[in-house]
Amino acid sequence: MLCHIFDVGVGQTFSGSLIDFLLFGVMQGNSKTHWINAILIGLPLFPLYYFSFRFLITRLNLKTPGREDDNEETKLYTKKDFEEKSAIAARSNHSKDKRFVSELIISGLGGMNNISDIDCCATRLRITVLDEALVDPSLLKKSGAKGVVMKGKGVQVIYGPHVTLIKSDLEDCLSH
Repeated sequence: MLCHIFDVGVGQTFSGSLIDFLLFGVMQGNSKTHWINAILIGLPLFPLYYFSFRFLITRLNLKTPGREDDNEETKLYTKKDFEEKSAIAARSNHSKDKRFVSELIISGLGGMNNISDIDCCATRLRITVLDEALVDPSLLKKSGAKGVVMKGKGVQVIYGPHVTLIKSDLEDCLSH
């Protein structure tokens, strides 16, 4: 809203990085993009965001990816675990082994009959399951997931920006 009010017109790609700011803001000229206003808006907002989120995470124990509950074991990975995960990731790069990863995801979700709906956003596979008790987060993490978030019948499996490929392979596997 503040950028709109102050007529900031800096274009950005998905990441909104410094390179985007330089290419689509600074190099286009201040008269066109008003990029200096973006900095003036960001200066007071940075500490506001930083301290607000720090408070939420540390004082109110807001869960962020990688911060499991106390009743969940945080696993220290051995070299063997790393090699297994690397082997699964390498297999997922081959077309016939994409089915292996999809089958691992299906098993982690409690089987084909437990999956109600599949969708994804930029980094997460979003699944609605019929029985959340059948979901096995450890199997989902073995499929290459960075994290698993469960809220009732909704399961979000965090894979990263390649999640659309995983969703497509999963849908192919479910349709056969």
